[in-house]
Amino acid sequence: MKKIKSSVICKAVICLLTGGVLLFSSNVFAELDDTTEDYYNFNDTAGNEQNNAGGARSATFTSYDFNYTNFWMKDNETLLLHISGCTGDSKYRWTVDDILSSSRKEFIFDASLYDTGTYSVAGHCFGDSFYDNATFNIEIIDKTDFTLIVLPDTQYYSQDVPQIFDAQTIWADEMKDRLNIKFVTHSGDVVDDGNINSSYIYEWDNADKSMGFLDGIIPYAFSMGNHDYDDKAATRSAIGWNNYFNITRYNSEPWWGGSQTDYNENTYQYFDHNGLEFMIIHLAFCPTDEALDWADNLVAENPDKRVIITTHAYLIGSTRIPSGDTCSPFGLPGNNGEDIWQKFVKNHKNIFLVLSGHTSVGYLNSLGVYKNTVHQVGACYHSLGESDKYAGYLRIMRFSPSQNKIFVQTYSPYLDVVNDSFYLDAWGNHVANKFNLTYSLSNINSCQADINKDEEVNMSDLEIMRNDYNRINCDANQEDQCLADTNYDGRVDIVDLSIMKNDYNRKDCVINNLLP
Repeated sequence: MKKIKSSVICKAVICLLTGGVLLFSSNVFAELDDTTEDYYNFNDTAGNEQNNAGGARSATFTSYDFNYTNFWMKDNETLLLHISGCTGDSKYRWTVDDILSSSRKEFIFDASLYDTGTYSVAGHCFGDSFYDNATFNIEIIDKTDFTLIVLPDTQYYSQDVPQIFDAQTIWADEMKDRLNIKFVTHSGDVVDDGNINSSYIYEWDNADKSMGFLDGIIPYAFSMGNHDYDDKAATRSAIGWNNYFNITRYNSEPWWGGSQTDYNENTYQYFDHNGLEFMIIHLAFCPTDEALDWADNLVAENPDKRVIITTHAYLIGSTRIPSGDTCSPFGLPGNNGEDIWQKFVKNHKNIFLVLSGHTSVGYLNSLGVYKNTVHQVGACYHSLGESDKYAGYLRIMRFSPSQNKIFVQTYSPYLDVVNDSFYLDAWGNHVANKFNLTYSLSNINSCQADINKDEEVNMSDLEIMRNDYNRINCDANQEDQCLADTNYDGRVDIVDLSIMKNDYNRKDCVINNLLP
C-alpha cells in the first residue's frame, strides 16, 4: 500500500456503495466490477434495480446516473462506502490494495490520509452459502490539478455510432467538476463525409448534437480535419463545417479569442487556472503559410501565455509528417507536421504542447530554438483495427502544478475502460497510451543552466558550456548551436558562466518554458 498520511481531515460524504454497487451522487463515478462470472455487469444507467442472476445471494444492486471505471477523488475529500442487501448471518470486509481496512458494513475512505495515486478498493459481504463483492479503483489527485480533454477523430461515430460520440461529451459534462476540466479540444475529422449536399448530412446532425452537450458547460474548439471539408480536402470549401459550427456560435463566449478570418477554421481560445494563463490555437488540416504567419504573430503578441497547438495532421507514429506527404495527395497547398514545426512551433519559447490526430498514436519530444521542450502528442484510433476504431477512446490530460507533470490517460466512456496498452508505430517504436510529461506549472524550480534538460545542473552542463564558451556567432535558428547560451543573447560569455555558477549542483530543476 502507498504511504498513508498522518493528518486527518474529515470531509463531506460524496457517495454510497450498496450491495457491491455504488449509489452515485452528482458528478461521481467509480468502477463496478462483479468478478463472479454468472452475475450482472453493473452498467445500468437508468437507476433500475438489479437482482443477482445466480440465485445464491439475495443482495440487491442499484446504480444511479453513470457508471465509469475510475473514480477520481481530490485529496481533500472523503468517500463513505456502505454495503446493504446481504441477508442472514453476513460478514463484511473492506480492503485497500488488499490490506484489510474495515470489517464493518461502512468504510470511510478519507483521501487526505493517502498519498496521491491509484488504490484498488474492494468491498465484500459473505456467509456460509453466498459471497458478493465489488472492486473499483480510486485515484487520488491533488485538489489543484486541472484537466484538458482531447477528442480524436470522431468521424466514424458521427457516421455509424453516434451514441459513442454522445458518451464522450456527456461524460465530460459529468466529470467537469470532479476532474476540473478547463477545455475540450477536438483534433479534427469530426465527421467522415463533410458534403452537406450529400446523403451524409445526418453526420453533421449527429456531430452537432454530440458537441452540443458541451455548449454553455465546458469551453471547446476544433481543428478541422480533411474529412470535415465539403470534398474531403480536394479544396478548402467548408460549407457544412461553417453552417453547423459557425463562428457566431462561439465568438460571444468569454473564453473565445478570435480567428484568422470570418470563418471557424483557424482560431484561438483561452483558459486559466490559479494564475496560469493558457492560449490554445486550433489550426486546420494542412494550414497554409498565411495561417502559420497569423499564428506566429499571435504567439509573439502573447509572450505571457502558455501555448498549446491543436492541428489535425502533424505526427505519424513518433515522427513529424514530412513535407508534402499528406497535403499533396489532396491537392491542397499547405503545411505538414515538419513544415509546421520548422516555420512556426520551434521558434516560440512559450509553445509547450502540440496535439494532433489523423493517423495512429505517437509521441515526440523536441527542443525549440530557445532549448524549450515541446511535447508533441498524437492520438487517432480508427486505423488501429476494428476494436479500437469503435472504442470511443479520448485522452485525459491532467495538469498537476504540485508535481509539475501532465498525466496522460486514454479512456473510453462508451466502453467504460482505460487503455494502458502499447502500440507499435511504423518504425517499430512502442507508443504508450498512458504516460506522464514533465512540464513546469509552478515556475519555482526552473534552472536556466540545466542545458541538457535532465533536471539537474552538473558536470555534463558545465562541459557543454566549456565547449561553447567565448562563441559570439550563436544563431537562434540553428538548434544545434550554442546550447550554453543560457540568456539567449547570441553569445556564450561571462553572463552565462554566472548563471551556471548560481545553478550549479541543483538537482530540483523542472522544465520551464516561460523563460525570462
